[in-house]
Amino acid sequence: MIDANRAVPGCHVPGGQGTGDFTTYAGVHSHVVNGKILPSVRQESGATAMPPTGSKLSYCDINKIARWVEAGAPDN
Repeated sequence: MIDANRAVPGCHVPGGQGTGDFTTYAGVHSHVVNGKILPSVRQESGATAMPPTGSKLSYCDINKIARWVEAGAPDN
């Protein structure tokens, strides 16, 4: 789901302009551990909004990511 919603090509890829490589579980998981995934996808005040194009993820997608994080962000 995260890969499908990376709105800016070349952003969260190896050597890309985004912070971190989201093409691997380890890359995404590091942003779960540092607490930046949920505030970003929820577009909370003070967080870097993701995706940055102004189109927010659906409530359903945000909820799926939140439940995944709350479950310990398993590698599935």
